Amino acid sequence: MNFGRTIYFSISSFFREMAHKFFTAEEEIFMLENKYAAGEKKYFLKEFHEIILFTYRDEFKHAIMTRNTLQLTKSHSKNINSDVGWGCMYRVTQMSIAHGICQFMKRCLRDLNIKSILNNFQDNENAKFSIHNMVNIGLSEFGIDPTSWIGPTTSSMIANKLINDNRSIIYNIKIASITYTEGTIYRDQAVKHFSEVGSDSCTFVWLCMKLGASKFNINSYKKTVISMSNVPQFICIMGGNNYSSGALLIVAFSNSFLYCLDPHIKVLPSFSDKNFIRDDFIQKVPTRIYWGELNPSLCMVYICRNLEDFDDLCSNLTKINSDLFEVINNCDFEVKSIKELDSGFLVV
Repeated sequence: MNFGRTIYFSISSFFREMAHKFFTAEEEIFMLENKYAAGEKKYFLKEFHEIILFTYRDEFKHAIMTRNTLQLTKSHSKNINSDVGWGCMYRVTQMSIAHGICQFMKRCLRDLNIKSILNNFQDNENAKFSIHNMVNIGLSEFGIDPTSWIGPTTSSMIANKLINDNRSIIYNIKIASITYTEGTIYRDQAVKHFSEVGSDSCTFVWLCMKLGASKFNINSYKKTVISMSNVPQFICIMGGNNYSSGALLIVAFSNSFLYCLDPHIKVLPSFSDKNFIRDDFIQKVPTRIYWGELNPSLCMVYICRNLEDFDDLCSNLTKINSDLFEVINNCDFEVKSIKELDSGFLVV
């Protein structure tokens, strides 16, 4: 990492530590079916600190293709020893998966072993949800060059492939995935999916959309987004700041702000089982962005246990906003290109 970036992250870390001391909850905050009244800062932060944070990492081994006999070019392999500057959406995707698994286990009243979960996200190809394997899938399946930025739709497609290739890996939990890349939910895909994986699975549902076809007016969608906190299946939103911060994991809402985990806040050495420190995976103070800063391209992330749970999700969404959330029984469409799906999303 160059000197300029080192200075940037040092200054950023200092100001965030200062912000933590003065962080106040001046209005109600909504997160995971909970409402925190103004002044209930410590209760909100307690829940927020349980969400696993993944940030930029440095000094990890080169990402080398191991599937489909593909190899990175020499110029790529020589330089990929850090994801600083390009890996923020990959890290947000990792956070989404880890957060979903943790919430599923809590809802099933199972004991959480954070270290065992985190081992699946180490920075090497042996870890199933490593950034290395995400980059490899991006290249082999979708033709995305390593170190290229990706948006929330592309990241959901990578996550979908990665999860479905690695089912039943944690505490005998069956982990699976469905992705809807254009905002419309097709029920027949879910029927087929759950007939294959059975019931009581930790199935991720990735619902990608662009709020506003031509002109983005957040006031048209703000109430809908806040209402996600009342949907039992809702986990988080993969999105970003339209102006400065790039990719963010959005986990809570208030009337003025969206509360996020931010992969940009620090750069740490490559994560392995030899350097596990729990505090490295905790963001002490949420990153807040104003509603007007929200990038309209985003992916809502849900967890469903079975088809009945999925149908309940669809019912909840259409009750909240039937114009935005469309559920159709049969899928008959041609998927757009990745560039079209992620157009308009800026990653810094």
